[in-house]
Amino acid sequence: MEYVFNNHIHHTYYQKDHLAWEYPDYSLVTLCWACHEELHKNKTIPELDESGNILSNKVVCSRCYGAGWIPQYSHVECGICFNCRGERFI
Repeated sequence: MEYVFNNHIHHTYYQKDHLAWEYPDYSLVTLCWACHEELHKNKTIPELDESGNILSNKVVCSRCYGAGWIPQYSHVECGICFNCRGERFI
């Protein structure tokens, strides 16, 4: 059996008052950590209201690139990003 590690789910948008698992499949992209980091370096993520109108464009943290944590530092405060304090955005 083959296992794949470090896969991340990228949300192509955020919707106000939605939990991470409440998004339709078409709005999610599976990426490895490096690709997810690269994507967040170059893009903002729109935050939508309940009608689908853009409220703002979220700028991801420049240290963790939107992950909220850094796996290499999991031994220090469970790897939480000190720049955004786990919030993923600046």
